[in-house]
Amino acid sequence: MAPQTNNPVLDHVVILVSPSFLASPPQWLTSALTVLPGGTHSDGSTFNKLVVFDDGVYLELIAFAEGLDPAKRLAHRWGRKAEGQIVDWAFTMLEDEGDGKSTSEDKFVPVLERIRGVGSGFGYSDPWGMGRTRPDGVELKWAISAPSVAEGSEKLRIEGGELPFWCLDRSPRAWRVPHGEEKNRQHPSGAVGVASLGISVKGEEEVRELRKVYDAIADREGKLVAVEGVHSEYSWKVDVPFAQEGGGVQQSEIVLRKWSEDDLDLKTLSSDNVHISLRLFTKGERGRIEGAFGDRRLIVELVPLGERA
Repeated sequence: MAPQTNNPVLDHVVILVSPSFLASPPQWLTSALTVLPGGTHSDGSTFNKLVVFDDGVYLELIAFAEGLDPAKRLAHRWGRKAEGQIVDWAFTMLEDEGDGKSTSEDKFVPVLERIRGVGSGFGYSDPWGMGRTRPDGVELKWAISAPSVAEGSEKLRIEGGELPFWCLDRSPRAWRVPHGEEKNRQHPSGAVGVASLGISVKGEEEVRELRKVYDAIADREGKLVAVEGVHSEYSWKVDVPFAQEGGGVQQSEIVLRKWSEDDLDLKTLSSDNVHISLRLFTKGERGRIEGAFGDRRLIVELVPLGERA
């Protein structure tokens, strides 16, 4: 049973891949991570598979359907993204258990109010319904709230990944995330959860405005972990669905920084203006999961639990 909390919770990380990759994931991935069946989304444009961790966070490997109308793909939020990269990520609110429970969407209301109250150039849409069908026929339902540029802030942009979107369950999260069986979250690499997500954006104004939103989401100011200015960097500790006692994963971390080409491998960029990096906690040794997608590369760092993030 997931703990009851009113805090935003890191939900999942989205990696866009090709249909052929998803149909038969390569050895460099399956030798490190256990890949589980997913399903087809309700609009028929995309389908997915999952990598689930002990902390309840998961990776969503997603692909566009073979033969999809190019215009329909371009209209999709990830339709212009390069395959083989982290293209987005999501928070959720955990639904309470028992009588008189608060739903995910109920709990999202005060978070949305905080975000809209900070006067940032960024905001969020009201939630709208989505879903997918599992291979066993179970229909999953949730609501999405996506980030956007606020009116009057046209100099800013949203390409995807600068801020999380929200995935708010209308059916039980346990149906969407097969965390219950231990074998589903056992990985050859020893990965047990998300240590951190690093979000790099190009402009100092973007960092300043995004920081307001992250402060509102966390309901506290981010920690300054680098000198303000050229290399501004802030971090926020965030909850995970299943905090682990006894030395396991207890929280994850979001790090927002100004883009520095000296520090980035341009072959791993999420888009022209955003870079999302992922670090996983492992019970094993420090290392990385790395694979090629044409002239691009996906790199996931592995951090021993004892070292923390």
